[in-house]
Amino acid sequence: MNKHKTLLSCWHKLEHFSPAAVPKASEKNVTLLNEQEPWKIPLKSKDPNKTIEYTIYLGVFDSLVVNEFVKAYFKDNKTDEDFRNFKICYATIKLDIEGKYINDSFGVSTLPWALYQLEENNIKTDNWERSFETIKDNLTEYLELNFKETITNSNKEVLRVSSIVNYTQLLDFQDKVETLCNWSIKPPKEIYVKRIEKFKTKREANATADILNSFYVKDLEKLISTHNEKTIPKAFEQYLDGCLNKPSNRLDVSKNVDILKSNLSPNKYPDGCWPSEYTLSLMQQFAVNTIFNSLSEDNQKGMFSVNGPPGTGKTTLLRDIIAPIIVKRAKELIKINNPSDAFEKIGRIEINENYSPWIYEPIDSITNGGILIASSNNGAVENISKELPLKEEVSKPYSSEISYFKNVAENCINPENWGIISAVLGNKQNRNTLISNLWFNNDFKDLRKTLKENKLFDNSEWTQIKTKFIDKLNEISIEKKRLESFKKDYDVFLETTKLFTKISKELEKTTKEYQISKDNLQNQKAKILDLNEHKKTVLNELSIVKSSKPSLFSYWFNPVKRNAYKKALEIAQNTYVQISEKITVETPILLQKESNFNSLVSLRKKQETEQIHLTKELADLTIKTKNARNELEGNYADIDYWKNIESKQSQESCPWYSDKLKKLQSELFIISLELHEI
Repeated sequence: MNKHKTLLSCWHKLEHFSPAAVPKASEKNVTLLNEQEPWKIPLKSKDPNKTIEYTIYLGVFDSLVVNEFVKAYFKDNKTDEDFRNFKICYATIKLDIEGKYINDSFGVSTLPWALYQLEENNIKTDNWERSFETIKDNLTEYLELNFKETITNSNKEVLRVSSIVNYTQLLDFQDKVETLCNWSIKPPKEIYVKRIEKFKTKREANATADILNSFYVKDLEKLISTHNEKTIPKAFEQYLDGCLNKPSNRLDVSKNVDILKSNLSPNKYPDGCWPSEYTLSLMQQFAVNTIFNSLSEDNQKGMFSVNGPPGTGKTTLLRDIIAPIIVKRAKELIKINNPSDAFEKIGRIEINENYSPWIYEPIDSITNGGILIASSNNGAVENISKELPLKEEVSKPYSSEISYFKNVAENCINPENWGIISAVLGNKQNRNTLISNLWFNNDFKDLRKTLKENKLFDNSEWTQIKTKFIDKLNEISIEKKRLESFKKDYDVFLETTKLFTKISKELEKTTKEYQISKDNLQNQKAKILDLNEHKKTVLNELSIVKSSKPSLFSYWFNPVKRNAYKKALEIAQNTYVQISEKITVETPILLQKESNFNSLVSLRKKQETEQIHLTKELADLTIKTKNARNELEGNYADIDYWKNIESKQSQESCPWYSDKLKKLQSELFIISLELHEI
């Protein structure tokens, strides 16, 4: 079994081993039940609108019994310092003020039955739900047979009605529950009763059992039986990986600012937003952009969580996720030529021989925009559902423009609502209230009447709203490109500034080298010039020496003259050779220095030209960035903005976001609602 399946199996077992706690006997209105049944004593509530109801806790015993059994089963000899003993029970039922069984109030704990499965070594079996349901069905049948009687009403109809329950019947039922659960341990058991006052109802409402076993067992068993590593939904896979403490690619965005920069580019902003006077903060917008871009289109899978203490703007953020989802679906709606094409036939219902209406459903492309708000806090969800359609939640001037079946919302739900975008549902009463108000309202023109009376007779209105949507979408695209140009201009400004600084330093260095090279070249030229002048002088001296050569007679017969001549000639010739050799050595050096100098002249000219170009470019960019900065103010995300990412100023702003884009996004959302309504 792979790790995911093992985890699901473990979860499946834990769902069965949850004990059903019992109120303490010390609590008000909670007592140990004996043969003196409290419902036999005539009691009435002080409030005429209220009645008495009794909750019976059957098979009450100490949780210590379970703890010791489990420890013994797993051979665990460790002492659990945190364990606290409390009372638990096998089952509960409810009785009315007369002591009669209240329909559908029976609940039985899965714990004793699960302990039996543990004894039978069925812990590796994952199809428990059907077996336990069989026990519940048997016990429900027992209740019907023993807690009810058959009567005939005034219309001579045979009915099964609850009879008054006595202590002996409860003991017998307790034994029946224990027998069916089949756990070998038979702990000492008691029966508790809790008396409560509750409001009377005009009609019989469906009762709820005090013991609510797991809601997930059937789903878990289905998941386990159909589990496949290749086809497991991505969001569920991520959830299970988290439960397995599988390392994820967690990044601290305050230290990896490039992630923020990338996700907060203008082209990453959704096309729609909630029409509020306030823009989202840095982290709110980062969450919205990341959610919308990572969980949309072909990548509409996976999980993304947003955590924050109360008052940090999670509800505000939620609105700006809902708005672009509606806009996204509107993008699918504009592909439809005729509104009726949004629905397709899937079958018909035969009401009678003369009436067999067709059944229609929305096409697939427009059914992926549903939004479900869920929370462990019902109040939080209810508040969000109530607040979303309120006019006060939409800023002026949009509060007078926004509408989604506005008249219906105002008249049938709340005068302060602008539309029927969300509703408080959950329990049956809320659902019934909504349906009655929206669909069967006798006081106002409800949604059913509105839909029936406001049919489209031609496509002109549909075509107009589609055109209006497309035009606004194009405006948003243009504005995003403009904001992208702001970001690009600043990036180019930084790069150009860097290049300008670099080229200026290089030019300064080249200028110094140029001056040194120029001086060296001039010195070399002067040096060779001196050598050539010296060479001429020596050559002249050599000529003079040669012209003063003694006569033939004196040369051969006057050794003094001969030697003096020879010595003078040798000195002159040697000097000439030395100077010629120096010129030969220094001439290539001159050529090299000339080449170096010419290269520096060329390089210096090139760098000067580039510096002039960058100076002009910087001047243009300085004007552009200054204008953009003046427009965006705190939303202008320059280098200091990202360096001080933890600052209040940066955290409260929204990078590269303009008032114009906010306005266009808000308008597109409102147009999307119009499109949906039509």
